[in-house]
Amino acid sequence: MGYNSIIESRKEKDMVRFEPTISYSDEASKIFKEYRELKDKQEKAEKTRLSKVIAYATLKLDTLTEDMNERVKEFYKDNKDELCYGGEIITREYCNQYLSGRRGEFFLTESLINFLQLNPEHKVKVMAIYEGFAIIEVYSKAYIVPEELLAVVDQTDDVAIGNEIVVKSYNQLVLKDQLEDAKKLIEKVSKFEDEAFAGQLTTINNLKAEMEAQITAMYEKQAKMMAEIQEKIKRYEHELLIMRSDLTAFEYRNGLTVNFMNIHKGTNAPTQQPIIIHQTYLFG
Repeated sequence: MGYNSIIESRKEKDMVRFEPTISYSDEASKIFKEYRELKDKQEKAEKTRLSKVIAYATLKLDTLTEDMNERVKEFYKDNKDELCYGGEIITREYCNQYLSGRRGEFFLTESLINFLQLNPEHKVKVMAIYEGFAIIEVYSKAYIVPEELLAVVDQTDDVAIGNEIVVKSYNQLVLKDQLEDAKKLIEKVSKFEDEAFAGQLTTINNLKAEMEAQITAMYEKQAKMMAEIQEKIKRYEHELLIMRSDLTAFEYRNGLTVNFMNIHKGTNAPTQQPIIIHQTYLFG
């Protein structure tokens, strides 16, 4: 990694993340702890959430046809992922508890058909309707039937009770909407996305920009200082090399590092005739 890359990496670590040490008050720490516990609770509840009844119906058994069982099997085969993993048609936990492990047998059993024929007014729970098929629940067991079998009815024939159920259902729906709004709001607040933080976020972003400018200037100054020092190091190294060379030459000229040794034994050379010695290596 080059020097510039190192600087850029250090800039990114120092200037982008901005992870200041914050000391929360005891009250704030308690609130944040409660929020984390609420999130954990919501996540666990979502994992175990069961589908709710969307309607009640009787079954028009006189419209039964022999191909319905195969149609249901084909529907489940084509839509298993959407049904059991999508979480939009029915919840995953409902599928796990009521549909998984059925080995493709999801249509009404013969004994249940016989019972419903003897009790034609018996109401079943409609849990979902999708692509022309319905998921119904009868005596805590789920089945898949073609939608044309359903005859949607009110839960009760008593008008007064029916009206009260409508009112309670409406109030429950309003409260549920308010609950969902509150959940969305606390999620926005937890991420500082609410408008209440707009002014503070602007101030903080301006401070960040100012910090980035100051840190950038500091790194530029650091780079300039390091460049000057590096030039000094190179110059000192060069000067030291020259000094060592001068010292070696001085030692050689003054015989301080010269050792005399016999390089060949034999007849003495003529005193009047010069000899030539070829030096191959010089050891310092």
